Amino acid sequence: MEEEIASIISQISEKENVQLDDNLIYILGFDSKKVMQLIIKLENHFDISIKEDDLDIDNFTSLNSIVALVKKYQTA
Repeated sequence: MEEEIASIISQISEKENVQLDDNLIYILGFDSKKVMQLIIKLENHFDISIKEDDLDIDNFTSLNSIVALVKKYQTA
């Protein structure tokens, strides 16, 4: 799953070799538009629907935090 999410992040950021703790906002330059693109791609790729309560920026700051969020929805 980490590799799939890293691939999605790389597509959006146009940078390769995304590390688990890379900060998407500061290191990869994600703005609100890129975060929304990420959310849509995650929902489509993993067939999940992220609830409004989980649209907190802290859930999208690193590969680690995104993996945890996706796992939460896959086990729900």
